[in-house]
Amino acid sequence: MSKVRLRYSGIVNYTATILSLITGFVFTIMVTRKLTVYEYGLWSIISNVIAISCYPYSIYGYWVTRYVARGVKGTVKTGLFLSVIFLACITPVYIVISLFYEWTLDSNILSYFIASIFYFYCMYLWYFWRCATAGFAPEIQGYGIAIGEIIKVSLGYYLIIKLKLGLWGVIFTLTIVFFIMDLVGAYGCYKHGMFSREHKVDKLLAKKWLRNFFVPMIDSLSSILLSCEQIVISVISRSTIPSAFLQISRVATLPILYGSALASGLYARLLAKAKLEDLKEILRMIFSVNNFVLATIMILASPLLSLFNPKYIMGTNIVIIFAIVSYIEVLIRVFNTTLIGIEKIDIKEDISYKELLKSYLVKSPLIIMIRNLMAVVLSIILLLLTNTKEPHYSAFLVAISWLLVSLPALIIFIRLIRRIYKGFVPWKDLVLSLLALIPSIG
Repeated sequence: MSKVRLRYSGIVNYTATILSLITGFVFTIMVTRKLTVYEYGLWSIISNVIAISCYPYSIYGYWVTRYVARGVKGTVKTGLFLSVIFLACITPVYIVISLFYEWTLDSNILSYFIASIFYFYCMYLWYFWRCATAGFAPEIQGYGIAIGEIIKVSLGYYLIIKLKLGLWGVIFTLTIVFFIMDLVGAYGCYKHGMFSREHKVDKLLAKKWLRNFFVPMIDSLSSILLSCEQIVISVISRSTIPSAFLQISRVATLPILYGSALASGLYARLLAKAKLEDLKEILRMIFSVNNFVLATIMILASPLLSLFNPKYIMGTNIVIIFAIVSYIEVLIRVFNTTLIGIEKIDIKEDISYKELLKSYLVKSPLIIMIRNLMAVVLSIILLLLTNTKEPHYSAFLVAISWLLVSLPALIIFIRLIRRIYKGFVPWKDLVLSLLALIPSIG
């Protein structure tokens, strides 16, 4: 992947995420205005259960990206074959979790979980297509997002606003949207010849990926722990309302997290040839965009929540804290991508477990997993110690937990990057972006 392609894929995906941001806010406003706080909290729980159920895709999706970027034939077909098998195995687990929640919340909500199973299938496959295309044409992800977001708003308006289907409308809309996004991903792979006759399901390749499952499993566990915040807060409070405050705060800070889309082409670029300038180029783009977005969200946190629904204004401080956490998260993602992208140990035919454990393929994501684990544990401790009955305060405690563990994690990543690249920070661009904030803050 050339430097021009790196910029192009980054711009395409960031443009798509900006569109996703705009349409996402519109869709969220429709949802929060038409759903009760209880229903929105329930949807937050369902969507997080689905997110957790999707994470096993990374066990092989991680290798799909690396192998397809290096031109290994049969990679996409092999990954798709494993996707079908994994979906068949995960479905019973999803149903058990649904039954657990109906018992925990003591409410007749099983029908919503069952209806969402098709949404789960479509989202799972989208994650796979995203892994596959990231290795040869990262911009396909941007195309899929752009098409899906436009459909989401138009279809959501019809089902949620016009037909007043409420939570059912949300489920139907997102299922259709992700199905269409799957078609875009599959078509992109088809157009690039990934389904041609010379590409066949390689069982030996699948065995190799699964044998080294523990490498991507670390990253998968990190994502699961991230989603566990909804499980923790809902189970301890035995209510969906704290989940609603937590979810709306996460949504409000999405514009900052979307800054990581600027680095969408970095991984494939580093896998081919690692260069310091590629990292600096990504950091320049992130500083120029995310510094402004961070300041804007922190200043306008209260009006932003009021736009969603005035009932959420009490969560203003939660948004401010999560804004800082999200900014740190984007930097951590870029540094993690850099470390695992420059690691070449998996090119070897026979890799010992000892060699893998010493590589950045393990060490880098392990830092993130420990960070996420500590955040969940700290959240549990604070929630149990305070035993608060205020929904917004429960969400505030979770936000504080993430801030306290994210700062040390960022420092560790900065030190690891400095061992490899001296002077990786484009200080001039950082200072200029900070100076540009002065008029907006004033």
